[in-house]
Amino acid sequence: MTRKMAATMAGAGVVASLLVAVPATTASAGPLICDPGSTAVRWDYTKKPWKITHETSKENYSGGELRRTVTVERIRRLQARAELHTGVEVESGLATKIFASLKGKLDLTLAGEGEWTKKASEKVEWRMKKQGRYVFYAGRRQASGYWQVYRCDGGTKWVAGKYGFAKSFSLNTEGAVWCKARPSRKSLAYVVKKHYC
Repeated sequence: MTRKMAATMAGAGVVASLLVAVPATTASAGPLICDPGSTAVRWDYTKKPWKITHETSKENYSGGELRRTVTVERIRRLQARAELHTGVEVESGLATKIFASLKGKLDLTLAGEGEWTKKASEKVEWRMKKQGRYVFYAGRRQASGYWQVYRCDGGTKWVAGKYGFAKSFSLNTEGAVWCKARPSRKSLAYVVKKHYC
């Protein structure tokens, strides 16, 4: 993973896109373009797919509506972590800046460095109105991307610094999907139906 990350970050496409986002370097006598000593985080290859963390299936062939509180069991845990291209975890101060930047980039509320999804089970209350199979679930968006830090040198240019990879997860989403339903492709329910119906 480390070699792949380094190769990805060193690729021409990534470097080019990062440099486009950063103000062009100017001569030392040029105008101020940034606050001396300030830093900025630039991103590439960011994504936020749904990840199912809990799942349980139930059927309703009773001939009527059923209302149930279902315990859905954990099938995976998600972690928030920021690391350098070498695979070493970054220091807490930089990690805070990286996750704040990723939050703004993807417009999500995200967990901070070192946090995990913890619950072994979730309780979901739902009405099973139609006959057939239902999948009860909980999940989150897993946010990730490749980052690079830039530092403002003397107010006249941006200097590339540390780079690496970060991942985190959003707030919990829970629910149920009837296996004959047609949920939006953008929803967690769509992902659940695709995998478990």
